[in-house]
Amino acid sequence: MGSMGRTTQNKRYDIKASENADVAVNEVMRRVEFVSNEYETNGAAVEDAIGKLGGPDKGSTRLWWNPEM
Repeated sequence: MGSMGRTTQNKRYDIKASENADVAVNEVMRRVEFVSNEYETNGAAVEDAIGKLGGPDKGSTRLWWNPEM
């Protein structure tokens, strides 16, 4: 019986397009953006949190544990 267990690598497909204009095709999303309801119901805390992000409220904004190298 052949060995086709979990050690075989899965085929990775090239990404052709990104549906998020802030995240390029060759990048991955860094974080999840705040939803509009959060802005409406908890705006002050959201603005405070965005100030601590070190960048805008976008999926491409790197977080403290994922700095650019």
